[in-house]
Amino acid sequence: ITCHQSMASLLSILECIPRTDEWMYSNFIITEAFTYIGGYGVGSVELVIDPSYDFSAFCPWFWKSEMSVETIAMFEPDIINFIMKCIDSGNYLLLFVDESKFSSMPDKTAFFHDIFIYGYDLEEKIFLTADFTFNHGKYQYEPVTFSDMKEAYASAVSSGKNLNNEGFAKLWHVRSDASYSLDIPLIKDSLKEYLDGYSYANRFSRTYHQAPLNKAGVKVYDFLIENLDKAGMRKCLHNLYDHKKLMLERIQYLEAKGYLSSGKDTYGSYPDIVNKAVLATNLYIKYGLTGKETLLPKIAGILSEIKEKETEIFMQLLIDLK
Repeated sequence: ITCHQSMASLLSILECIPRTDEWMYSNFIITEAFTYIGGYGVGSVELVIDPSYDFSAFCPWFWKSEMSVETIAMFEPDIINFIMKCIDSGNYLLLFVDESKFSSMPDKTAFFHDIFIYGYDLEEKIFLTADFTFNHGKYQYEPVTFSDMKEAYASAVSSGKNLNNEGFAKLWHVRSDASYSLDIPLIKDSLKEYLDGYSYANRFSRTYHQAPLNKAGVKVYDFLIENLDKAGMRKCLHNLYDHKKLMLERIQYLEAKGYLSSGKDTYGSYPDIVNKAVLATNLYIKYGLTGKETLLPKIAGILSEIKEKETEIFMQLLIDLK
């Protein structure tokens, strides 16, 4: 899942720990889409895969803590030393900075974002980082010099801004003693809620303040079709594609482990859903480049096809899961 910083970064950690597979396959089933009604991104549309954004609160492999600017300053006034101490004590970081201060950024317009920091090289005086801002929105690993990071952090602090009113630094520490077994009842409950269009936020109201406006599960498709001309739609469609890739991987895992009573013929068409999601995303990129509005009905048609076929497959999954 590659379109949100915390999700991409947390999953990049989990993917280095093979025994986390069954937790990932038990979760990330329900999709939710909404329009921002205030704050960051107001007026644009968003699609997330639940448990969304910072799911470390739900994940058994992470201890998470957040620190304010004031706490960071009391703990270690020099941000370079602070980051190194956090890493030396076994933590990964998300740090809120002004990324326009990085030397690699051609656009010097202030850009406030959280950057993932997972290591450092004292000899080269660089931090090892990852974010979407280095290569036209693609999640990528890049070095950032100590001096650039210091300036970027200072700029963010002086601006008085903060991302989503959260702490300036999030620390994640991996638990070596964590365990989790595949949760078939949770998968079945999530599939039912997906088919019913039941919002995940109704069970975990902390997820979004605007939960009543969310569209969930199969209802996401109609939301996307109605908002194809809105800002943020390209990201929504890519998230949808991420969801289909993970669903295919999940189905293949369930089959391989003997959790499905039907054979491969029943689910053999799911790769076609993944391919249609790719096509919808690519057509939307073409629409963004050309402005040809005749592409929007084609995208809408593809989304309707995915909805119909996926509903059929998920209903069969509920019957077959054992």
